[in-house]
Amino acid sequence: HLQLRAAYIFNPSLRFFLNISNLLNQLYYARTDPDSVYEPGRSIRLGFTYRF
Repeated sequence: HLQLRAAYIFNPSLRFFLNISNLLNQLYYARTDPDSVYEPGRSIRLGFTYRF
């Protein structure tokens, strides 16, 4: 699956980030055994970190 990650450092203490997993929202198996199930679809994570 395709992933996208981006980050922007606003200043030495503040950082914004964006992570997108399974960008094309494709169905896929993580394992090849007969009991495996599809992995989750697209997920998006947006956030920031601040250091004191």
